[in-house]
Amino acid sequence: MKRSGAEGRPVSRSATPRASRGRPTAYPEKLLKEAYLHLACRRHTTSTLAAALGLSPATAFRIVKVLRRQGRRIVSMKEGAQWYFDVRERMNEAWQKDPLVKARGFIRGVRWPRGKQLNDIVDDSLYGQP
Repeated sequence: MKRSGAEGRPVSRSATPRASRGRPTAYPEKLLKEAYLHLACRRHTTSTLAAALGLSPATAFRIVKVLRRQGRRIVSMKEGAQWYFDVRERMNEAWQKDPLVKARGFIRGVRWPRGKQLNDIVDDSLYGQP
């Protein structure tokens, strides 16, 4: 038991805040972005993500949990006997990041038909209209 200076009352070890016990309360934003980039680029297990980031597997899993809490759609998938993480982006959001799709309207002659979904427009452009 540890004694506090002024009151002299015993203070239990579990009453101390987590940050003072040496555990990080938050991960740096740069590390979270790097982890998300690794997960988005290829399949990673907890062990391979940990090796890529230079961390322990437990810390890598905690980072995935933090990314999920931030709203990133990271799911666990199983192929055969192996589990891996997969990043699920909404299709329209992924297409909106495409610079050619962003440029629509700036390119002469390109029209965005009213009432059509982006996937239908891309399919019509690639395969012709039905």
